[in-house]
Amino acid sequence: MRVLERIAEKGEIQTLDLAKAADLAPATLIGVLDDLEARGHLRRTRSTEDKRVVLVSLTPTGAGLVALRAAEERLFRSKLDAGLEEAERRELERLLEKTLNRIADASALFKE
Repeated sequence: MRVLERIAEKGEIQTLDLAKAADLAPATLIGVLDDLEARGHLRRTRSTEDKRVVLVSLTPTGAGLVALRAAEERLFRSKLDAGLEEAERRELERLLEKTLNRIADASALFKE
């Protein structure tokens, strides 16, 4: 989903830039793109200015999937926040952010 979300943010993006934005090795990204393209979520085209450059963009199906995921995330967050005071909500957000940063730091140990 991270790959589709990065494409949605950029509109159309070069594969190398997408690999960086999604924090994936280019070789890993190619396999992910193959799968997503086969499922009809994205399309790859060659740049008209530089044939070596491959551009990636979402199909309507891929854009719909990203929109659905965003709606699900908003619903999840609203349920998670239900019944919390504002101070509790801020504390929860701070702790979750701290946890996500720790996970990112730990996962960096296992990168290629």
